[in-house]
Amino acid sequence: MKYALICVGRNCEEIRKALPFSVELKGTLRERIEKAFKYYNAVIFVGSLGILVRQIGEMMVSKFVDPAVIVVDERLRFCIPVLSAHIGGASDICLLMSKNLGCKPVFTTATDVNDIVGVDRLARRYNFAFLHRDGIKDVNQKLLLGGEITVSGTLGRMKLPPGYTYVDSRADVGVNSRGSVVTLLPRDVAMGVGFHAGVDVCDVYREYMSLLPLGLRLRVGMVATIGSRWKLPLFHEFARLVGALHTRKCTLDEIRTAERQLGINVNRTVMRYMGVSAVAEPCGYIASFGGKRLLTVKGKISKFSLFQIANFLWQEGVFNGEEVPNSIR
Repeated sequence: MKYALICVGRNCEEIRKALPFSVELKGTLRERIEKAFKYYNAVIFVGSLGILVRQIGEMMVSKFVDPAVIVVDERLRFCIPVLSAHIGGASDICLLMSKNLGCKPVFTTATDVNDIVGVDRLARRYNFAFLHRDGIKDVNQKLLLGGEITVSGTLGRMKLPPGYTYVDSRADVGVNSRGSVVTLLPRDVAMGVGFHAGVDVCDVYREYMSLLPLGLRLRVGMVATIGSRWKLPLFHEFARLVGALHTRKCTLDEIRTAERQLGINVNRTVMRYMGVSAVAEPCGYIASFGGKRLLTVKGKISKFSLFQIANFLWQEGVFNGEEVPNSIR
């Protein structure tokens, strides 16, 4: 995950020490917030909640798209999940900040204040995506009324909290299987991406949407590419558009090793420009830890290669920070 740190108040140095994965952005306040929404998965704002709300109003889209936004007062006493508390993970990031900084989380959502783990928060913790979103409210409402939620399917390393019961038959929540109310899909796919120089991110995203089926798009949790493309803002904006929580930079040596393992033939045209014979396939393979190939598709300006992440590694380090290029700082 990419964590943006925007400081209006004091104590930013203390936050950087406690949260070394956060990146303090540069520029005017408006520029920093726009950059954070475009490239980052989480935004930590140190300053007034009122200032933040006025700035982000027109940028908000939905809880399924917006980054997790957390506001912290300058004395580091309180942290508040403002946007995407569950789907984006803002509530759990507040708990992490409480542990590292000693600030007190201030929750206002019904499930959180009643110490109930809603299905949206459960899915985010274990890296699942929703195939059917309409039922989220129904499941959480049932939990709030004291009802029991049945769960079936392949849970991986998911541990069910109070209020949930695993069953072998069809259940309210289906995990990698059809649920009667909600269906969860594992974000267990790493996608290698290659694209031409000088293209527009909207064109790359348009090809992605047209070439990949919905079921696979929802499962993409990691996007990887060659180092020279990873440095570009376009790549990180694309990763945000597809909803990937993590990105991976692949070195030339890693790609050459993967090419040999995959049996990729030498392509002198690509090698002349990139230094390797292929980008999408070896990068997807590397990011999947040598997983199974699912699909490779090519458009006019981009190529996408999807691999299933080996074992249950896709459920590890869901909230881990990652390296960020200077171009989006």
